Amino acid sequence: MEQCIKLLKPFEEITNITSSGISCISEVIPHAITLLKYLGKAERIPNLVTVRSSLQAELEKQFNFDENKKYLVATFLDPRFKTSFLGLVQAERARQKILLEALKLSCNDESSSTDEDSSPLRKKRNLNENDKTFEIQDSFWNCFE
Repeated sequence: MEQCIKLLKPFEEITNITSSGISCISEVIPHAITLLKYLGKAERIPNLVTVRSSLQAELEKQFNFDENKKYLVATFLDPRFKTSFLGLVQAERARQKILLEALKLSCNDESSSTDEDSSPLRKKRNLNENDKTFEIQDSFWNCFE
């Protein structure tokens, strides 16, 4: 029984973390990868070989990240993780998904702009407003120098 408790302890810890209400989607892959690595090292626990292999198989089945790219993108964008828990192929898929979404948004913005927004006077006015914003931001960040 003690061996079973020892085997399942990390599952309890991760369950508590994800149930706390402060967990986010970007933590799913790191948690799953950590559990899989733990189960790989837990081979030394005798009498629980079938339990360990069943848990490992179910984790791999449940967390097939290639099917749901939201997990890949969230982990890739999280500065705590970036590509630490992603393989080369997964990181590239996440990067491509982000670029594709940015391209879609860019195309939607261009097609939704009106003729009034594209007039030279309007563009100049927007540019001047942006310059003021940059000046304010520059003066703000100068406080830290």
